[in-house]
Amino acid sequence: MTDDFVVEFKDKEENENKVMKGAVKLHDFRNTIDGVDRWAEVYKVQEGYNVTFFKDNVCYGTRNIVDHSEQYAEDCAENFVMGIFDVEG
Repeated sequence: MTDDFVVEFKDKEENENKVMKGAVKLHDFRNTIDGVDRWAEVYKVQEGYNVTFFKDNVCYGTRNIVDHSEQYAEDCAENFVMGIFDVEG
């Protein structure tokens, strides 16, 4: 596991930088579907977990996972990269 750090990324919808302070990156899931690079990153945050979704180097948002396990957050990330669900964009 890595040390705490500040995660900063550009949010596609709001066109502004987002910051998750004190987030610890746990996992990174990647896949390519129909020529689109998809990946999701799982972070441990104070409230639980955050899963951030990317397609072709653009962030499409973050899902906050509260009152669930790390495995639940990992499943969410894996389902996105495998195309089981998608995010708007």
